[in-house]
Amino acid sequence: MHLSDFCEDAEIFVDANIFGHFVLRNDPFRTSCEEFLSQVENSQVRAMTTTFALNEALYAILIGTGSRLLQSTRIKSIKKHIDKDASLAAQCYHECLRFDRYLAALCTASLRILEVTYA
Repeated sequence: MHLSDFCEDAEIFVDANIFGHFVLRNDPFRTSCEEFLSQVENSQVRAMTTTFALNEALYAILIGTGSRLLQSTRIKSIKKHIDKDASLAAQCYHECLRFDRYLAALCTASLRILEVTYA
C-alpha cells in the first residue's frame, strides 16, 4: 500500500518500524520513512501512534545505536555493554533524546499519540 492509496482526511497509524528505520537510517526503507515523516511534519498527512509503539521504537533506537557503536548484532552483549559502560549508555540515550525532541515537533504538526492502558 502506498501513501497515495489513503483518503485525504484519513489518519494513518505509524508503527515503531517507521520510526526505527527513520532514526537508524535502515535501508531499504529509510527513504520512504523519511518522506512519510516529512509529510507528517509538514501537516500534509494526519498520523497517530501509541505509547506502546513509541516504547518499542525507543528500545530499537537504544539497541540499534549500541549495535552501530559496538559493531555487533548480539543483543544480549549490547545490553550488557550499555549497562556497564556509562559513556556508551550516554551515547545511546542521546539518540533517544533526539528522537523525543523530534516527536515533540511531529506532535506540534499532525501526529497524535494515544496512550495504551491495560484494563
